[in-house]
Amino acid sequence: MSFSSDTDIIEDIVLRRDAAFAVVDQRRITPKLDVLRTLEDRADIDAYVLAAMELMALPGNGHTRLIPNAAINILPVRIVAIGSSFVVTNGAMEAAANRNTKLIAVNGVPVEEMFNRARTHLAGVPARQKAVGAILFAWPAALRAFGAGSQTGRVTYSVNTPGCGYAEFALDEKDCVRAGLYYPDREHGVPQHPKQKDAWAICTKSGTAAIHVRLPDFHCPDSDALESDLSRAADTILDEPDIGLVFDLRGNRGGDFLRTIGLIDTLAARWRGERYAILVDKFTFSAAIVFVAILKRRLRGSGQLIGEPMGDGTRFYAEGGTRELPQSGAAVRYSTAYHDWHDGRAAPSTPSDIVPHLVAAGGLMPDRSVEITVSDLQSGSDPPLAAALEYLRG
Repeated sequence: MSFSSDTDIIEDIVLRRDAAFAVVDQRRITPKLDVLRTLEDRADIDAYVLAAMELMALPGNGHTRLIPNAAINILPVRIVAIGSSFVVTNGAMEAAANRNTKLIAVNGVPVEEMFNRARTHLAGVPARQKAVGAILFAWPAALRAFGAGSQTGRVTYSVNTPGCGYAEFALDEKDCVRAGLYYPDREHGVPQHPKQKDAWAICTKSGTAAIHVRLPDFHCPDSDALESDLSRAADTILDEPDIGLVFDLRGNRGGDFLRTIGLIDTLAARWRGERYAILVDKFTFSAAIVFVAILKRRLRGSGQLIGEPMGDGTRFYAEGGTRELPQSGAAVRYSTAYHDWHDGRAAPSTPSDIVPHLVAAGGLMPDRSVEITVSDLQSGSDPPLAAALEYLRG
């Protein structure tokens, strides 16, 4: 198998289409393109995909990356970055008790040591790298590339379970499966493999203190479903317009923020509450970050951002599109437009329909840092939500 057609697509994106590469020194790009060319005819899909990941990570832009999921085989285990840990959430483990447990090491190599070696292959800010990087711990080729490979074909995972302590389980590379079974292209960071959302906005009453507005995703293929759900959420909120609000955008990977402006317009005009909170995490990305920026600027009352740093800063390149690579099966996400939600300034590449909505939101770091731990997962507790309700109660 030759990957020459894949390289042609990647080269066109890197040299001519992706605006984020304009700020990368050509002397850093050329050697990595050369490596891809040398790997084209080696029939080693893992080596080729890893090299392409490293090239696409050069701009440090979260929207610009190589997505390996459809091209690779992995061990049958799901590992997710939750809070400050990598967590084994489900899969072919020796005991169900190992689920939702902190990953300590792979083949004796500490998790953070391996992950730090892999950062050159991961796109975006550190939070984004952690969000998309958990798949590497299930990918035997990545384990070998970053110093945690197996000599025997069996991979040993060391874990620490609250209440149970240290344990190990092993998986055999001959049992590898397609990555998509455990890792979706649009990773939301939940313990189980996320399925298609049944609802795009979910409102629930949290005691007498607040309405909890869950916004799991803005990437909705149905032209009307997202707007309809957001309209119903607005109606629910305005039934009690003086109550506090918790907007929960954890795991929201974005989509089209223009389709959410109607909700913001309605609440800015008619909601009369005094306080609101916004929950975010490392999987809050793209249009979800924009939603946070506009909401904080336009909503009345006092607002607090609670959780952990989001999956990008407030300056990034986006728009563009995704190209599937015909030979490897991987996909390349590329970016064509500059967004500045830090200072609210338009650039020549900023789409004209976005310019009227630009606001100066600053850095949008959490006002209160609260993480979910492995113990929280096992007990079903939600410290960020608890912190938000505490804030609303004053």
